[in-house]
Amino acid sequence: ERIERPSALGTFSYEVTDTKLKRKPHPTHVLQLALYSDLLAEIQRVAPRRAHIELGTGERVTLPLDDYTAYARRARARLEAFVAEPPLTRPEPCAACALCRWREHCAAEWDRTDSLTLVAGITKGQRAKCETVGLTSMTMLGERFERIPKLAEPTRERLRAQAALQTARRRGGAPSYELRPAEPGRGFAKLPRADPADIFYDIEGDPYYDGGLEYLHGVWFWQDGESVFRDFWAHDHDEERESLRALMAFFAEHLAAHPNAHVYHYAPYEITALRRLTAKYGVGEALLDQMLRDERLVDLYAVVSGALVASEPSYSLKDMEAFYLPKREGAVVTSGGSVVAYERWRETGDDTILQEIRDYNEVDCLSTEALRDWLIAEVRPERLDWRAPPAFDAARVAEEDAEGEALRARLAGLEPRLAALLFDLSAFHKREAKPAWWAIFDKRAAESEDLVDDLECLALGEACGPVEPVKKSKQRRYRFPPQETKLNADDFNAQIKKFNQENNPAYEEE
Repeated sequence: ERIERPSALGTFSYEVTDTKLKRKPHPTHVLQLALYSDLLAEIQRVAPRRAHIELGTGERVTLPLDDYTAYARRARARLEAFVAEPPLTRPEPCAACALCRWREHCAAEWDRTDSLTLVAGITKGQRAKCETVGLTSMTMLGERFERIPKLAEPTRERLRAQAALQTARRRGGAPSYELRPAEPGRGFAKLPRADPADIFYDIEGDPYYDGGLEYLHGVWFWQDGESVFRDFWAHDHDEERESLRALMAFFAEHLAAHPNAHVYHYAPYEITALRRLTAKYGVGEALLDQMLRDERLVDLYAVVSGALVASEPSYSLKDMEAFYLPKREGAVVTSGGSVVAYERWRETGDDTILQEIRDYNEVDCLSTEALRDWLIAEVRPERLDWRAPPAFDAARVAEEDAEGEALRARLAGLEPRLAALLFDLSAFHKREAKPAWWAIFDKRAAESEDLVDDLECLALGEACGPVEPVKKSKQRRYRFPPQETKLNADDFNAQIKKFNQENNPAYEEE
């Protein structure tokens, strides 16, 4: 676009504008426009001061190039150096693997080299620690009984057992598993006694929808001796709110009628999605908070990963089915395939695709029940105690929900956007505190060895001294394996002070 600023072209020069379908600017847009602007500067002998993006919303975003060009040029130089002399590379797993066109090539390379990447549950940092002592393959790790520097001993033993079982499986062995040592609050300690009214729950979500969309909640349960599958669909954000409202109403009614029932799911996604949705729409927050406090939501992935080491290439629900179900068949058999199918439905409107997705979701719910039954009937040691279910306080949930609905009613006469803003502001501080508490409870529920790589934790502590009185408090020394952490003495002292203040009425700061 021509502007009135002198250049080698005359009394004028140009700035770059690019059009994008996205609704928000993205860092890749900035790198692209910085390159275009540098190329333009070579022609007009004056560097443009600004560049512009026309978004899919019709909005224009103006970028002050001085804020970005230094980084863009550095990144470009690194890319050119890489292309000029490509170093030796190898495939590394990442979040995009499920949808990447190179996934089959990478998988073949990992298989050919018996890569440590194949070890289920191993992290990039753990692979690096193994490689420092010459362990470069899954077979080698499965045979390693000596300690590995900077790798906690329980972690090393779990990874060794994992690698050994997977190696045997790859050589034609049958699916197998080993029980891990029992720990309080871990593995089977998370598993409650089965109840005839238990619910099995699964979500299908589309991350490519603008702002993301949880388009299907599926629940499977027994009622009056018959199996029931209910599906709650949403194809836009308004429908997402209403499907959430219907789902939470179903949970409230079911748990009030069946106080010993639990909601089973596999992996943390369902809890993460419900936390986000209830906070976003102000729907079902009180119920979800109580379900989380009461541990009504049972993550069978946490049970499996904490209780046993399995021979399968991953701990996905589909891979665990090798122990209790025949191989799946159908048009949609993976979560990534579900997303692709849903995007295809959005393009074509073919309702047979939605039926295929519904069938896939129902099979996931059935598989979750079958996994729970297999764990109880064939794997869980009989000597263990069951986790007792707490009482479901329906009155408390109803009271908190009634407060929210009463406030909505008071605001109903206002302009809708203003009413929504005031409603959200009324609960701001309460909602703002929730993520911090969620993080604390998530860390408490995590496997101890997984927290070794969490910079906000110190994991696998062992007491190395007696409890000693210190004024009106107590102290004890602990030893920790080597690990990186952001914590320091001041952090610990602040936490100890807070704990004492909350739990000891007679505590005095001195």
